[in-house]
Amino acid sequence: MTQNMAVFEALKIDQLSDRRRVHRWFLMLFVLASTVYLTEYDTQSIIDFNQRVTNFFTAQTPFPLPPNAWVISLLKETGLLIVALFFMLLYALHWLTEPMQAKRDNRFSDEEDILRINPLIIDLPLFTLKQNVTPLQAALRAFPSFLLIVTSTLIIYVVSRPLYGIPFYAIATMFSMSAFILVFDQKDIPSSLESSAALTEGMKFAIFVSFFLLRSVINFGENILLLIIGSKTTSDGLIRAFFFALKTLSFGRMAAITYRLAYYKESPAFKDRMDEQ
Repeated sequence: MTQNMAVFEALKIDQLSDRRRVHRWFLMLFVLASTVYLTEYDTQSIIDFNQRVTNFFTAQTPFPLPPNAWVISLLKETGLLIVALFFMLLYALHWLTEPMQAKRDNRFSDEEDILRINPLIIDLPLFTLKQNVTPLQAALRAFPSFLLIVTSTLIIYVVSRPLYGIPFYAIATMFSMSAFILVFDQKDIPSSLESSAALTEGMKFAIFVSFFLLRSVINFGENILLLIIGSKTTSDGLIRAFFFALKTLSFGRMAAITYRLAYYKESPAFKDRMDEQ
């Protein structure tokens, strides 16, 4: 049940105190992704190359040489990934450090003054940054280390492809909290990885399922819209760009929700709230 609640909560990307900021982020991501997707060329050679790479892993055929179009596409996609990772971290830090306002449950009278109970946004202590440090500054400081951690998993990702990516997903889930530990606990990379593994103890499968469900919901919406509108280069690019922006910010919100749940999972207040659900 918590996973389903987390997915719906993660999709509410504009529910921050400054909605205009979120809208600006979304527009920036949309414009950047549109620029990339609308300037693709020679896509057939890229598709053929990807198929030959798959054959290399499955049928032990010779490894193919990548075409120029694939190299250019890879550079663009890498740039988009880096931007997406930064905005995920930035959004998550804003969500974690801004005060949560409890909402009244209309089923109860005003005299009872009972607030809505939601285990994802419960009134536990807030995460705080150093004095005079904004979420943007914190994200900029932590991002190089975070990017280094992500880059180090690329080899694992490649090796995991014949195994359906299972080793990669297991390790990625284990270290998924390291960026927040870098920010809030100000630990070095090895210590943050160790702390992340301990923090996600007993939650790794739940974290994987939450992100898998969120990705599936967004991809389903994207595929349905592409199917309805039809195959047109311009519309395809704009639709993909829209869902890229949505996925980036919703993944950032999901990461923040997951960290909050992981951090407070041993809290008596949290356990009491969960028992009431």
